[in-house]
Parts: sequence; structure tokens; C-alpha cells
Amino acid sequence: MEHWEAVATTAAEPLEMLMRVSIARPLEMDVAEELNEQQQRAQQLNITLILCLLTTCLWQHYPFLEHAC
Repeated sequence: MEHWEAVATTAAEPLEMLMRVSIARPLEMDVAEELNEQQQRAQQLNITLILCLLTTCLWQHYPFLEHAC
């Protein structure tokens, strides 16, 4: 009887690992997609901030540009 329990446990472990992987894979993909979206938003924000800083610097050095815009 003990032998069968050991065999059952050994056979169940790969199945349990497979189930964990099949559940973890979509979660990893969701996390990767979310991270990718956050990185894209961060890049857009960085570009926006850089443009704002450049515009501010230009307006300080060339005040007539402010009226032209």
C-alpha cells in the first residue's frame, strides 16, 4: 500500500507542475503585456516632458516665440 502511495505522489507531481505552469503562463503574459503598456506610457510621458522643457527653454531665450505659437 505504501508503495502505491509513493507512486501516486510521484505521478501526481508532474501533473501538478503542469497545472501550475498552465495557470502561470497566462498570468506571466498578462503581466508582460501590462509592463509593456506601462513602459510605452512612460516613454510617451518622457517625450511630453522633454517637449515641455524644450518649449520652456525656447520661450525663455526667445520670448517672441511665445507669441508666435
